[in-house]
Amino acid sequence: MVTRRARILFVDDEPKILHALKWLFRKGYDVAVAEGGQEALEQVKSFKPDVVVSDQRMPGMTGTQLLNQVKMISPGTMRLLLTGYSDYKAVVNSVNEGEIYRFVHKPWVNSQIRSVVEEAANTALNCPELVETPEGEEVAPAQGVSAAERGSILVIDDDEQPCSELQDVLGATHNLLFARSLDEAMDLLENNPVGVVISEVTIGGGDVTTLIKLLKRHYPEIVSVVMTSQEDANIIIELINQGQIYRFMSKPIKAAQCRINVESALRKHRMLNRNPELQKRHKVVEVRSAPEAAASGADMSAGSEKVAVPKVSPGMFDSMLSRVRRLGGLWR
Repeated sequence: MVTRRARILFVDDEPKILHALKWLFRKGYDVAVAEGGQEALEQVKSFKPDVVVSDQRMPGMTGTQLLNQVKMISPGTMRLLLTGYSDYKAVVNSVNEGEIYRFVHKPWVNSQIRSVVEEAANTALNCPELVETPEGEEVAPAQGVSAAERGSILVIDDDEQPCSELQDVLGATHNLLFARSLDEAMDLLENNPVGVVISEVTIGGGDVTTLIKLLKRHYPEIVSVVMTSQEDANIIIELINQGQIYRFMSKPIKAAQCRINVESALRKHRMLNRNPELQKRHKVVEVRSAPEAAASGADMSAGSEKVAVPKVSPGMFDSMLSRVRRLGGLWR
């Protein structure tokens, strides 16, 4: 375990914000600040931060654009986006381009931002860097690779058209499984090692995000891609923070971009499956029923990073959690 102090870089075009963050993290960290994207990139090269926390709305370069470049320059750096508004396009880009670790709201709660940054810093210090195969490179099934490592692609959607489109784009080269309900999804998971989940956020009026969060919590090697027509930034923020979704696709899907996203997700799955230490970079909070969380004394306040509360009924949640926990043994 690394014992040196973590290096944190805060980026914001408001000096008062930077001063407040520098004061808040003055103990226990080596802190640097930058008032814009270009200055931040120079700091990344010289200061070599373990964590970058960037505001989104800045002149010249947005936080998402900055974090995308940070990802390329320093892939081991944990990336957090700080913003006071929920702009849909910016949130989507933070997933697809910045691959951020967490999304932090302004105005922040001191205890919560400390907790998130501490977790990110500890992860950066104690987990190896993640170096991926270049985007767009095809993933050919490797000889001698187990079915569990290859992983099937589970599509959870009750809309026939995107399922048909995915079959046309990916069916010739990948094993696709289709679920039109949560029960069907669990049945398929219990009988097939799944590497990538492509999912709507709701099916049949029911919430699917709880399943996405549970899978990431218990099997971080599973990579999730959200595919939806809903333009709700808050849902995506929640799924970044509590489910570490890897990519976001808007309906109707675009064939070329869909293939790139899914191939990249499969590479990520194989990398995580082969290197369990890397899975620590995808740690998410535990999902508990509201009564269980309250009984344990967990912080249930809005925006809490300590526990996620499911959006399904207690009975459905208990059943889903029990079945998810059993999957690892079934796949072996």
